[in-house]
Amino acid sequence: ALKRLDEAMARKKADRDIAMLHFLRGDVLARIGRPEEAESEFRREIELFPEDPPAYKSLTLLLVVDGRVAEATQLIRQLIKESPTPPSYLAVCEVLKTVGDANGVRYWARQGLMRYPGHPELRRLAS
Repeated sequence: ALKRLDEAMARKKADRDIAMLHFLRGDVLARIGRPEEAESEFRREIELFPEDPPAYKSLTLLLVVDGRVAEATQLIRQLIKESPTPPSYLAVCEVLKTVGDANGVRYWARQGLMRYPGHPELRRLAS
């Protein structure tokens, strides 16, 4: 998979970024035990596409696993600032659920409900 992603990166036009390419490369790197390179790829994806939640989710988990909880918290806040949308709030909730933070899930679901009071999934997570 990494070879194919590297080939895709080599073929892309220099002036055109492709959404999810750095994210996918970061995901593969994380899975094969190369977290520093994965972090770099996730950060590049966030830099290029700051409103897309997937790279934030993966980078947040990577940071938590590495014991960098304060950085992970800042990253969550950055996502919500850049893209205060239901998918962003749900991404934050998913990450917090994964790390076992039920209170954090409820908090962020409630924050999302303040902006999107009719959103059924946020409502379910907030209770």
